[in-house]
Amino acid sequence: NTESFLHRLSFEAQPRLLQQRRLTGNGIEGTAGSTRGSELYVRSHLRLHADLNERWFAEASHRRSEDFDGRYDTLLTGAGVRHHKWQAALLADVEGAKENIDMHLRLGWQASDDQLLRLSIVGSDVPFNDKQSSATYDRQPYTAHLYGAMQPWEALQVRGFLNLNMPMRLDHPDSGMRSEDEGIAAGISAHLSLGDQWHMAMSLEGRYRLRHSWLDDIPDDPMDTQFPEQRLRRNNLVAKGEVGTQHHDGSQSWMGMRAFYLKETDRRPSDDSGAEHINRREYTIYAGHRRHIHGHWHAAPSIFLARHDIEIDRPHVDPDDDDREVYERDVGFYGKFSPTLEYRVLADRQGVISLIPHFRLHRAAFGGGNVQVFLPF
Repeated sequence: NTESFLHRLSFEAQPRLLQQRRLTGNGIEGTAGSTRGSELYVRSHLRLHADLNERWFAEASHRRSEDFDGRYDTLLTGAGVRHHKWQAALLADVEGAKENIDMHLRLGWQASDDQLLRLSIVGSDVPFNDKQSSATYDRQPYTAHLYGAMQPWEALQVRGFLNLNMPMRLDHPDSGMRSEDEGIAAGISAHLSLGDQWHMAMSLEGRYRLRHSWLDDIPDDPMDTQFPEQRLRRNNLVAKGEVGTQHHDGSQSWMGMRAFYLKETDRRPSDDSGAEHINRREYTIYAGHRRHIHGHWHAAPSIFLARHDIEIDRPHVDPDDDDREVYERDVGFYGKFSPTLEYRVLADRQGVISLIPHFRLHRAAFGGGNVQVFLPF
């Protein structure tokens, strides 16, 4: 809905770029919040790492996440070996159905948490693709993920990633349907310290996705030929910037901006009335302040103001069709106030459990709530 991306921004720990809550060792980190009456936004990461000896280690991790196409769960278990600053690991996402087992090969170099380079190659259904009962990969899907961090000088930290989904093809022999999919995503972020008190951070991320499905042989059942071909193309760009200061009394203030662009074209040549062109532009400013209240408790109220401009164009829809408009546009403002309460645990590891109610500013209404957890073990 129109508030979806504002919800997801406000459900993450603030300030998102400056705070940099990420697991570098064992622990659990994540957030869960209500985006509508029947839907939760959930993102979590559980990581367990154990050294078997000086060279060998075992690792397990569970990730729950989502993207524009759906929700995902990954449970990886495996082992690896290290030599000086280098390491290699082989992990698997194991399920009861053998045909769904994915393999992950990871190679990395790491001098510190801020100086590292990591390459992961993911093969979906690689070990037992021939055990698929309904569909098999004619062109195996592989994903290459490259992540790196560097610290050119003491005041500057730079991080970046590149995610490449190799072109794949999935065949459904029973229905005659074939599907192709490919995509690429990349991002870079920088964190700059301006003296002892002021900090600023910027990030830029882009994503591209192309999915194409078609029928080789038209079956006799007309229900199967409604959309014998479909092509979905998506482009997404997100830019963020934050500036913050650490006050002498230990409190923290920040403000930030986000620009969000999404362009999606869904073509169904057999039925042009189903074609849609979506353009979404969203600009958000936000600010917050964190202060110690008492004991383990901190308050971190934040405010978010967003302007959205959403266009949906269906050029081939019958103008007399009462159910579907040829052209729709939604322009408006949304606001949220989030009086965050944080309970600090594991003080030596900076563990935090946050409870956040949200209140809509564009209309007098409760805007849901969410819980955030950051617990290094």
